[in-house]
Amino acid sequence: MKNGNRHLFIALFGVSFLFGGAFLIHSSILSAATVKTEAVPTVTISAVPTLVSRGGSVTLSWTSTNATSCVGVNFTLNSLSGAVVIKPMSSTTYRITCKSGGGKASQAVSVTVSVPRNKVKWKKQPNIKGVTGSYTPLVITGPNQISVYANNNGAAVNLNKLASGALYVRTGTFSSVGEAKQVISQSQITDQTGTPYIRTSAVVRGVSGKYYAVLHIGDSYPFSTGYVPSWATSDDGLVWNYQGKFKIDGDYPYNFSSSASLIVQEDKPPTLDMANPANNRFLVWEDSYNIEGVYKKMALVYSADGIDWHFYRDASGKVIDVWPNNILSTASDTPVFPSTVKTPFGYHMIAANKWPATAQRHLWSCNGLTWNVIEDEADTFVPEYYKGTNLSYDPSTNLIHSLTGGPDSKTGMNWSYPAKAFPCP
Repeated sequence: MKNGNRHLFIALFGVSFLFGGAFLIHSSILSAATVKTEAVPTVTISAVPTLVSRGGSVTLSWTSTNATSCVGVNFTLNSLSGAVVIKPMSSTTYRITCKSGGGKASQAVSVTVSVPRNKVKWKKQPNIKGVTGSYTPLVITGPNQISVYANNNGAAVNLNKLASGALYVRTGTFSSVGEAKQVISQSQITDQTGTPYIRTSAVVRGVSGKYYAVLHIGDSYPFSTGYVPSWATSDDGLVWNYQGKFKIDGDYPYNFSSSASLIVQEDKPPTLDMANPANNRFLVWEDSYNIEGVYKKMALVYSADGIDWHFYRDASGKVIDVWPNNILSTASDTPVFPSTVKTPFGYHMIAANKWPATAQRHLWSCNGLTWNVIEDEADTFVPEYYKGTNLSYDPSTNLIHSLTGGPDSKTGMNWSYPAKAFPCP
């Protein structure tokens, strides 16, 4: 203290207290102590047009406010607001996420790519003599070397009257195959009640030479409880190890499926990749699934080991229906008998549009997740058969083959198509 005008200044939170009840607020100190709250960013994104032909131009435009940084998914940006012209080759969702000290915001827009349709020219090859059976997975084992698998579903197209509902194989060339040999018997299927019955199947030979199969198992034909996908493996395609039913997200759902779909990627890691479902060793597309009370036309299930399987789901946990309902001709489809193949140039799927079928839809994809219709009515359809076909890729010729079973006069019908006709970027 000092004599005279004695004031005691006590600096506390930018306030000077004076004896006598007066106080002064030091604005400079108060201003420095004030905490500023940053605004939450906002962002919008649009695409013009949202429906475009394959390789056509689309303008993506985005604006943001209160953002310090923005990143794009499936496109590159270099400003907080702007526009870019893209030329998508397949249907794609574009997302932008902007951040600041106040938080983050994200928006997305989808662009549907209409791939040219009914332009595929399948080449009809001579029928493969000796092929019989309703469902006939084709495995290409070498240059002009094939194995054709089948069950016996119906007396009109049986395998020399052999037991119905087992799995058989015939080996040979694209000209003809030999006698049928039973490779999986019903007695091997120990986890199915009643009389085990193999309906549709998919068989694939990996690059290692090992064989893998998805077998749709039921209690009889016609079924009383439905069919469920099951797993089997073989070192040579002749002696098989039945490994049991799929466990999908912890359950064993009957799916009433007619799928003949399997893609094997032995180069993928042996650990499950749930962030990128297509980056797994085994991919299967299942039709006619009633999942968690919701009907799905086509669902992808994936696995790293063939036993533990998972549905492809969105961020909210809902199973994604990959069938392209945004295409007018497929909106009313209830697809069955899908078969898939992966080539160095992309994925292909052919499925009957319904049962009884009036057409087969030919779909194409670059990532296995988003599909486009490239044929409304594929040439591979046999009207008298009402069902699907079986796809296989021949790396020695870069041809996709389609083999259709069916009535005795139509069985063993073989078509081919250049895999590189629809290359992915």
